[in-house]
Amino acid sequence: MQNTINRKGRVVGTLASLLFSSAIFASQAPIAIAFEEGEHFNLSLSSINYNRVFVEGETITALRYVEGTFVVEKGNSEKPDSLSLEDSVYLKPVFETPLTIFFTTDKKHHFSLTVKPDESAGKTLRLLVKNQTALKYVKRDTANISDVDAVMAAMKSGATPKDFSIKHVVSRPFYVKKDIKVSLEKHYQGASSSGYVYRIENKSNHEVALSTSLFSHKKAESLSLSDDILAPKKVAYLYGLYSNDA
Repeated sequence: MQNTINRKGRVVGTLASLLFSSAIFASQAPIAIAFEEGEHFNLSLSSINYNRVFVEGETITALRYVEGTFVVEKGNSEKPDSLSLEDSVYLKPVFETPLTIFFTTDKKHHFSLTVKPDESAGKTLRLLVKNQTALKYVKRDTANISDVDAVMAAMKSGATPKDFSIKHVVSRPFYVKKDIKVSLEKHYQGASSSGYVYRIENKSNHEVALSTSLFSHKKAESLSLSDDILAPKKVAYLYGLYSNDA
């Protein structure tokens, strides 16, 4: 019995070490966001650096926002007044107040972002239309995006994902960026992947910006945060699905 507990403790400790090391050496992979037609998201983006937004397999053809609220560069620098087939939009929020910008693609898909400015590094947002089931998250040939979404949705609702079992947790908290305390709360085991729910607490006396890139890892199939800005002494949750591949 004691050996089993010790073995589980070593597994959790290893995962914590992987997350901690990847937080230090994170490569700032694009933030993947799967969206349904017309879906809206609240995000924090840099106001001192440009942020890149693109839609996988599509071209952003139109933007709608209040004039003067964003600085926008659109695709081809030789045609600054029109979006090009480069398909990316680069933007910076101008006002401190959260403001909304609407996007339209060449395939008539729509989504919108309400942007809260901060002084972080510029982000890259990779938007994925949810019905494009052939697209994969990150670079791995894992389950299609609808299956991944189903597992993530179950974990976010507090339910055990289909065909997964819940495992005993031995939590060994660790810190990211000094002030962010990370504790494992739930572990779900599946045939080819494992799901984890982490409790994230801001131990500082100031707001901190959160990003899934802080927790990126080569085995990650999907990562999602309940909040991207965390007030002092408040709690958020990280939901992660990782491959079981050796």
